[in-house]
Amino acid sequence: MNIKKILMCMLISSLLTSCLEEKTLKIGLATQLTGIQAELGVQSRNATQIAVEELNEKGGIKGKKIDLIIKDDLGTRQGAEKAVQELIDQNVIAIIGHATSGQTICGMKVSNSAEIIMISPTSSSPELSGQDDFFFRLAASHLIRASTFAERIIKIRKISRVAVILDESNASYSVTYADNFKETFNSVGGRITTIETYSSKKKVDFSEIIQKIKDTNPDGLLIVANDFDTAVIAQHIRIKGWKIPLFSSAWAQTPTLVDYGGKAIEGMEVETLFPQDIKTPNFLDFKEKYTSRFGKNPSFGATISYETTYLLAEALSQTNKRKQGLKKALLSIKDFKGLIDNISFDEYGDVIRPYYYSTIKNGEFITTASYSLSTKKAGNE
Repeated sequence: MNIKKILMCMLISSLLTSCLEEKTLKIGLATQLTGIQAELGVQSRNATQIAVEELNEKGGIKGKKIDLIIKDDLGTRQGAEKAVQELIDQNVIAIIGHATSGQTICGMKVSNSAEIIMISPTSSSPELSGQDDFFFRLAASHLIRASTFAERIIKIRKISRVAVILDESNASYSVTYADNFKETFNSVGGRITTIETYSSKKKVDFSEIIQKIKDTNPDGLLIVANDFDTAVIAQHIRIKGWKIPLFSSAWAQTPTLVDYGGKAIEGMEVETLFPQDIKTPNFLDFKEKYTSRFGKNPSFGATISYETTYLLAEALSQTNKRKQGLKKALLSIKDFKGLIDNISFDEYGDVIRPYYYSTIKNGEFITTASYSLSTKKAGNE
């Protein structure tokens, strides 16, 4: 083959590559959209769609529009693995997901094998911490948050006997949360009277479980469950005329808790990932867009998913829309301006940002305290 033919082949190959180049930037979203625990995933999808639409209206990333490809992980291990693999097969450059720790642990095994970045807005299991891989998250490990909650209940609320009820269907979150809470609570002089478990994937008699808890004579009850179940448990407790103080993990911090909990959750203290009563212009603008479109206020899942999308876009802008170097770009981001506070990552992709505690009053989450993740120092009380 002479030089002219070789050059012609190279030119044709170059032209074909140019023609076959993706016209859009594909970003995947893997989250639960069906089933009893779907509210968190639905909120994540809704907010991600808003963020992508806004970015595309501004020209996308470096002039290339974003194509958001959404997969339902069904809230199962198999569903999570399948959703991630399908997104990889569709050549996504990165994946946002999953909503819960259990699905994230399963899905990230697939994404790590393919060396595809996965960013979870809300997964907080300590099992995901301290790993040098392709996984990032915007929700801090609940190891320190559950510990802080235990100290608050015994030192500030002066409650020394607490029972726990948890949904074991998301054990990577709920069981580790309860274990961390128990360890700290016992260490500061408290006593866990009982830890009762159930699965939201099975038919549950909450009345029977609550009676078992009541028989242990606790002075407070910590609920580690999804929003709907937390509301139902509270309703059962108040129907029995039991006025025990209620506490909840951040898993339940959604409008669904308020909608279904009603007066039964008044006074409940909730560990939260962001202060829903914040009044910053950026958050209020997002809240207005979300509420007018979807008919309810954004939960922590929606808010952090919106932030996640913009943070990923910033990193992709740094890599000039390339997958190569995306991990390094994400790790280099410091004090990214989110809707609520600044966001940074440690060397393992674990987020560095504040966390909060709120009390439900008149159907609203009222922030009572904020803590710095690095110092565990209270900001307001």
